[in-house]
Amino acid sequence: MEPGRKASARVANIVIFKAVYVACVLGALHVSPWLGPAVGALLLPLERLMVDRVEARRVVVVVLLAGTIGTTLDSALRATDLLGFSPETLPEGWPAWLAPPWIACLWFALGTLM
Repeated sequence: MEPGRKASARVANIVIFKAVYVACVLGALHVSPWLGPAVGALLLPLERLMVDRVEARRVVVVVLLAGTIGTTLDSALRATDLLGFSPETLPEGWPAWLAPPWIACLWFALGTLM
C-alpha cells in the first residue's frame, strides 16, 4: 500500500472509531444502549475496505480477538460485581452477568486501532 493511502486510511480509521465511540457513549447516556452497536455495525466494516486483501484478513482477526477478549473480561468483572453499569445504560432484560452491548461495541471498535 502506498504511503499516502496508508496515512489517509489511518485518519479514516480514527474518524470511524471516534464516531462509534461517541454513538456508544451518547446512546448509553440517553437510554439508547443499541445506538452505538447500530453505528458500529454500519461503520466498522468500512475498515476492511480501506486495506489490501492480506491486511484485511489481519484486521478482521484482530477486531474479533479484541472484541471477544474485552467483552469476556468486562462480563467476568460484571459477573463478580467488580464492575457495574447504571441500569439506564442497559437494554431491558439484559443478563446481569453480561457486559452491555455498547461496551462490547467499544471493544470491537478498539480492535480497529491495533
